[in-house]
Amino acid sequence: MRRAVLALVLAASAAAIGLGPLVEMLAAHVGRERPGVVSFELADAPAAPTAEGRVALWLGRHAAELDRAERRFGIDRRAIGAAIAYEALADPRTGTYLYAARFSGPGKVHFRENRFSEGDPSAKQVEDLGLMPHLDMASRRAALERPAVAIGYIAAIMSAFVRNDLPHARCADAHLVTLYTAWKPSDFTGRSPAGVSDNAAGAWTARHADYLTAALGAPRAGLCG
Repeated sequence: MRRAVLALVLAASAAAIGLGPLVEMLAAHVGRERPGVVSFELADAPAAPTAEGRVALWLGRHAAELDRAERRFGIDRRAIGAAIAYEALADPRTGTYLYAARFSGPGKVHFRENRFSEGDPSAKQVEDLGLMPHLDMASRRAALERPAVAIGYIAAIMSAFVRNDLPHARCADAHLVTLYTAWKPSDFTGRSPAGVSDNAAGAWTARHADYLTAALGAPRAGLCG
């Protein structure tokens, strides 16, 4: 608690004098959890001997929502689940500190682009594309705390990348997770995201393909054929 209060004071002071990079640094590091635990956004994950086991059980609990998102957006459920699992296991946080977090809910969906203003985050972009209902920033942040809503936004964001001349990516879940974690759909207006190299999230997804399939099963027939 003391660390969080100190960070909040420092962040407010930095913002007041225009030290944006300091705010970014604080927001990025305060609240990070040690490896081997489940990030706060999946705090309701069922008990299991390992963090990986807890996340797998959480994914299984929400299999119906993941299936609905797969059917609605034509995105492999394992890609959607991978984004959630990666954020929960590889980027564990104790909470959103400094009132400067840009993300909310499972998968840490960015409800705003900047620390202290909305900007044009991926979540807003899929609303503008008509893939999700329009929400104001505060309503979007609150809605994303509901797993079914967050799952829908993740699938919609991935679907927006597929629309950007990436016709085979709906089942290339490692590449979709790379795009989801590092880019916005608008970054590829007029060009294809196919040539982007996979990042740490994509590599994690590729290594955990069997884990994701065991937790969620294979996608529906015909999606990846």
